[in-house]
Amino acid sequence: MSRASAVCGLAMLLGVVPSAEATRIDYLGEVRTSAFVGVANVGQFGTGDDTGPCGVDPLWDIGSEASGTFAVLVTSKAFRHQLAVSLGYSAQLCTPLLRRPVFGFDYRGEHSLSAQTRITGQARATLDVFDRTLDVRSGSGNMIDPNLPMTSQSASGQYFFTTSASVELQHTWNDRYGLRAGLSWRALELLSSLDSLPTYSTLGPMQSIEALLLFGRNFRRHRFELPVRYRLSYLYAGTWRNVLSREQVKPAHDVFVGGAWEYKLDQRFTLRAETGLIVAAQPHLCTRLDPLLIVGDRCSIDGRVRGIRGNDNPPPLEVAAGPLATLSFGGEVSLSYVGPRRRFDLRLSRGYEPDAYAGALTLWDRLGGDFVVRPKWELALYGSLQLMHGAQTSPGRVSPPASGDLLQLVSPQNRTIYLLMSSLGASHSLWGPLSAFVEGNVFLMAIRGEPVPEYPALGKEFPTEVSRFPLDLALRTQDSARGTLLFGLRAQLDTLPVSRREIDLLRDARALP
Repeated sequence: MSRASAVCGLAMLLGVVPSAEATRIDYLGEVRTSAFVGVANVGQFGTGDDTGPCGVDPLWDIGSEASGTFAVLVTSKAFRHQLAVSLGYSAQLCTPLLRRPVFGFDYRGEHSLSAQTRITGQARATLDVFDRTLDVRSGSGNMIDPNLPMTSQSASGQYFFTTSASVELQHTWNDRYGLRAGLSWRALELLSSLDSLPTYSTLGPMQSIEALLLFGRNFRRHRFELPVRYRLSYLYAGTWRNVLSREQVKPAHDVFVGGAWEYKLDQRFTLRAETGLIVAAQPHLCTRLDPLLIVGDRCSIDGRVRGIRGNDNPPPLEVAAGPLATLSFGGEVSLSYVGPRRRFDLRLSRGYEPDAYAGALTLWDRLGGDFVVRPKWELALYGSLQLMHGAQTSPGRVSPPASGDLLQLVSPQNRTIYLLMSSLGASHSLWGPLSAFVEGNVFLMAIRGEPVPEYPALGKEFPTEVSRFPLDLALRTQDSARGTLLFGLRAQLDTLPVSRREIDLLRDARALP
C-alpha cells in the first residue's frame, strides 16, 4: 500500500481526504506479558457455586496476561491521525469465567481545513466480560437472607462490547471568537440474548448520543465559553424482562447550559472552571401498570412520593422539576500541567451520565487525577486516582407478595454508590526496546439500595416492596474490595525520530489495562 493510500484510508474515518501527501508515517508497537496476584473480599473470585480449582469463594487469585498493540501515526502540517489495534488474553487460575480473549480498537485524528477551521474525531471499541461485582450491584452479593427473592441468574462472565465515537468542528474568527460543534456516541451491547439478563439486575444494553454547541471568546491568557449540551440515552435494564420490550422503554434526556473560564497561568499550567444547570428527564422510570398508580398519578409504589425519585436518600443538591424530571447544578474544575518529562491533571466534576449498570442516569460527583513523571528517560512513574459518589434511581423489580397477583412489576428505587479506583506503576528500560514494569491497582465499591415499601399498604395483607437489598440497616450496604499487583515485561518498537509523548498513548489503546 502506498503512503498516500494509507493516509487517505485513515482520513476517511473523519470524512476528510487530505489534499497533500503526509510528511511522515510512524509505527508504534508493543508486546506485553505479565503475571498478577489479586486479593478481594468474598464473592469476587472463584466459581461461587462449586469448589473449583481454589474453593468456592477464595479470597485470592493468580494468573497471567499477554497482549499486543500496534499503532500507526500519520502526520503532516495539515493533519494528524493515529490508529491502534490491540489483542490480548487474560487467564485467572481460580476464576474460570474471567479467562477470556479481549480486543481493542482506538482511533484519533485531526485535520486543519484552513487556518481558522479544524475537525477532530475519535473512535474506540473494546470487547470484554463482566466480573462478579455485578452481583453486588444487583443487591444479591453473598448475603443469605430468607426475605430476599433469590435467583441463580447472573451476567457475570458474559461478553459485552463497548463502542464510542465523536467528531467535532472548531472555527475561529480573528483569533478572538470561536465556535465548536460536535457529536458523540456511546454504546454498550451484550453479545448474548437479553433473556440471559437477571430479572433483579439493572444491568443492560445502552446507547447514547450527545450534541455540543459552544461559543468562545479568546483573550491573551484567558478564554470564556458558553457551552450547551444535549444528550439522548436509551437504557434497557434486566428488570424490564417480561415487562416491556427494548423498543417500548422510553429514552432519557439531559441538557446542560452553563459557562466556562480557562486561564493559562504560564506555558505549563492551565486552569479551567465550568459550571451550569442540568435538567434531566427519565420517563422510563415512571411505568404505571397498576391502576392505583394511574388514578393517583404516581410513579412509585411508595405513596410518599409522586415522581421518579424515591423518598429515602435522593441525590443531594437536586430538586424535582415535575414528576419525570430533575434539576441540578453541574460542571468541572481542573488543573493541568504539561512539562518536560512530566504531566499531571486534577479534576473535580459533577454531572449526569448514562449508566448501563443502573438502567438510568447517574448523578456522579468525581474527584480524580493522573500523572506521568520521567525522572530520566529510562524510568517512568505513572498513576491515577478517582473518588466517586453516585446517586441514581433505577427501575427496580418489585418483590412478589406472599400470595395474590402482582400488578406493578417495576418501580423506581434510589441507590447510592461510593467508588475508589486507583493505580500506581513504574516502568524501567532494561535493554533496547525491552523494559520491566510493576503496577498496583485498587478497587473499592459500596452500594446501598434504599427501601421502597408499598405505602400505605392499601389494606393488603401482604404488601409488596422494591428491595433486592435487605431492609436491615446493617446489611443494606454491600461492598466490593479488590487489589491487584502485576509484574511484567514489555517490548516497544517505534520509528519516531526522537522520544515523544506518543509512545505513552499506547497505554490508552491497550485491550488490557
